[in-house]
Amino acid sequence: MLETKELTPVFGRHEGVYPKINHFKKLIDCVEKNPKIFSQDDASLILGIGKSQVKALKFWGLAFKLIQEDSKEVFVSDLGRNIFSENGSDPYLENMITVQLLTNILLTEPCMVPSWYFFFNEFKQVEFSKEDLANSIEIWAKKVFPNVEISQKNIKKDAELIIKMYSENIPENPFFKLGAIKDMGDYYIIDRGEIWLQA
Repeated sequence: MLETKELTPVFGRHEGVYPKINHFKKLIDCVEKNPKIFSQDDASLILGIGKSQVKALKFWGLAFKLIQEDSKEVFVSDLGRNIFSENGSDPYLENMITVQLLTNILLTEPCMVPSWYFFFNEFKQVEFSKEDLANSIEIWAKKVFPNVEISQKNIKKDAELIIKMYSENIPENPFFKLGAIKDMGDYYIIDRGEIWLQA
């Protein structure tokens, strides 16, 4: 378990977008060629995604520790290169073990997604709604970050994206493979099976 000081009080910075199968490969390729890509006005055109997705991709690249930031430049980390370079171990996220590894890394120090940390380590409900998860995150976050003003709107965004990220059954979603959340229609169920992750 991480201590409070190892959690960054950041909520809702993901633009409501989670990484798709080809996004990290695209990120690593572009950053290797141009470390200043995220400070350029045409970053959206170069990456071939919308402007809000550009912000989200940078956020997730940092959160998953695939890139590192220094002033206006970003650099590919050893982890990012080892997995997503052309000769990397799993550039298109085809292996569930890689997805599991990435989720574990997402939750390690420094953790930029405290809502995700809470969900995988502290959330006790088996059956829940979006409102249940959002309310639980908010109660926990206020205890963990008592001196930080936390937006309910951003907490709600986090809860909605956690559920979508791990339950949306579409080919381009690598995180669905983990089976962490089952969509039951009116509510959701956490699967605490053998692929359940904890930091």
